[in-house]
Amino acid sequence: MELREILREVFDKLKNGENVEERIEAASTLWNLSISNPEDLFDSIETLGYYLSDSEPAVRGLIAWTLYTLSMKDSYILLPLLDEIGSALLDSDLNVRRYAANTLVEISREFSDHVRVLTPTLAKALEDPSVDVRIAVEKVQKNILAGKTQAEPLENTKVKQPSIAKEIVSEISVPRSIIDEISLSQRINVINDKVQYRLSVFNDSLSDISEVVCVIIGHPGGLKPEQPLMQRRTNVLSKAMTNFDFIFKNTQDFLEGTIYATISFIDKQNIIHTISNEPYSVQFAYKFLKKLENKSLEFYEEYIRKNEHSRPIEVQVHARHVVGDDVFSRIKKVLDILNIQVIHEESETISDVFSGIIKGLSKSIIHRQIYALQFNIIGPLMQHKNTRYFALKFNIAGPDERIRSIVSFDIRNEIKRYLQLVEDIEPPEPKQQNSNREPSESAVHRPNGSLESKSCSNCGSLLPTKAKYCNECGELQYRSFN
Repeated sequence: MELREILREVFDKLKNGENVEERIEAASTLWNLSISNPEDLFDSIETLGYYLSDSEPAVRGLIAWTLYTLSMKDSYILLPLLDEIGSALLDSDLNVRRYAANTLVEISREFSDHVRVLTPTLAKALEDPSVDVRIAVEKVQKNILAGKTQAEPLENTKVKQPSIAKEIVSEISVPRSIIDEISLSQRINVINDKVQYRLSVFNDSLSDISEVVCVIIGHPGGLKPEQPLMQRRTNVLSKAMTNFDFIFKNTQDFLEGTIYATISFIDKQNIIHTISNEPYSVQFAYKFLKKLENKSLEFYEEYIRKNEHSRPIEVQVHARHVVGDDVFSRIKKVLDILNIQVIHEESETISDVFSGIIKGLSKSIIHRQIYALQFNIIGPLMQHKNTRYFALKFNIAGPDERIRSIVSFDIRNEIKRYLQLVEDIEPPEPKQQNSNREPSESAVHRPNGSLESKSCSNCGSLLPTKAKYCNECGELQYRSFN
């Protein structure tokens, strides 16, 4: 079969594949071609960019890998895809983000001025939980600052054949984003009861702009401005940026609403332009908590007993590639950073099975309402080669369910962010302290011979009391800490 026919079949499968496996296979074929015959994909660049937004993460990852491979051959051909690659830099899938970041590294080596339009996206990507992504983004920013840009190569005078990909997906409209020469970025910083709203203006045009004015036209009622809601800058130079910072005092434990802002400026033709910024949603409470010092375990138990009407919110997180003591100590550090005062902790290791419990307290800065936390960890529930699987379970009790929900969300994200970093690290081989002792895997999985039993929390099957997982459905079983 000729290469042209192979490409036709591949793109047809990507578009009309009957199942995910078939589309993944087609994307894998494209990656192979990017290594063996990269020039034959050059005419299909725009369509490859379209599949960067495919619904299947594995397809997006292979397409991003394909573009990265092509960028090492000729980065110029990817300039029309800067919008799509920038979007992929914020993708939910880690592999997509990695290859998008490294593709931008290759492009920025020779065409840094073109990549400069992605400055707001690069700023967001610096907060990526993956170290690999952040390092690559920093390289892109250094290349932009270095300002190395080649002259664009002359158009090839050779008449090209119509793109096979365009023939196959001719009815697909590949949207192209319009990159405004003036772009905006927003963020919120919280320090105790003060809230800083920052709006950054990026002037990516070739000329200066003047009389730049930022106006806050709407904000949540719980925020009280401590300075005028209009600020002005005389001018913003070409290829430069400026920040507008507005400070508010918070008056509520739970804050929810939207900030609306507009930007106006005068261009070099003395024409006034006004940009209505995208509404910025504000919803947080956790950063308005502080440690509740010098409280005992008795106070904790009494508080829980008196607040039985406040239903705890339970959240479960599964971890791997970690050991019990490491997770336990890290959780304590995370809770300390997030202003949870640890007032009780205990842990034990029996036959390589780690279990621990942490109890903590915190209170809101504004209304001094108290919130209590209990964090449980048990594992390994399952073990394969060097991978250990632990279960983390915590609940929050307190008077305001909205705040409890946000506290749970923030803690879960912090723990998951740490575990995601840990998963990239190959764990050490378990130490054999006693050669006569049975492997921990068999110790964890071997059913208890006792006649006592319990029901699976998922399917209801009868299990031995100390079973760590269900033999029927495979659901992890949590140990009681009561």
